[in-house]
Amino acid sequence: MAWNWLLSIMDNQRKRGFKKDLASFLELLSPKKSDVILDVGAGLGTLANILTEYSDEVFALEPNEGRVDYIKAKHPQVKAFSGTANQIPFPNSYFDKLYVTLAFHHFPDQGDALEEFRRVMKKEGLLLIYEIDPERGNGKRLKFFERKVVKNKVTFLSLQELKNLATSHEFKSLEEKNAKRGYLLLAQNEKTGDEARGWIEYDSAQFSPAERSRE
Repeated sequence: MAWNWLLSIMDNQRKRGFKKDLASFLELLSPKKSDVILDVGAGLGTLANILTEYSDEVFALEPNEGRVDYIKAKHPQVKAFSGTANQIPFPNSYFDKLYVTLAFHHFPDQGDALEEFRRVMKKEGLLLIYEIDPERGNGKRLKFFERKVVKNKVTFLSLQELKNLATSHEFKSLEEKNAKRGYLLLAQNEKTGDEARGWIEYDSAQFSPAERSRE
């Protein structure tokens, strides 16, 4: 119970912390009611919950089971499930839009994650990444903290490095913006998921593409 209380405080803090960049984020992602959207590395579902005001189908992918349970309890309008960026339990060409906020540096194989994004995204689907800039003050401090203090294995990319990586995995860079803690990069999937790597099964009883019913 105390843990849920702590997560609730963190959730509110993240909502306040993202307030300054929310307008830019929404402008780039341009969510529509009919969009099927995936938040990869959703954390506590803070941003996914905000997006349910704009889109009817918002999914949250999070590797931490405790946080998945929190999202289901506190943000039931968000379809939360456990998984990693490198293995997303959905079929090819499922999502109109996919975004990652302040989590891309944690992915152990960023290129593999982009390939998986491309697989589950529709042709010309939009990818939005909000990432820490390791070349700026806050980014330099976070990079030091992650690597030297908590000993996390992380890979921070500059905006240009991320653009180059995305392009090498057949995403077309469309637009970029500065953000409070880094930058926002909007890119477009240039191929259909069917042209990417093979199918990964998903739990059809939990998330039916045909009915798209909430549990």
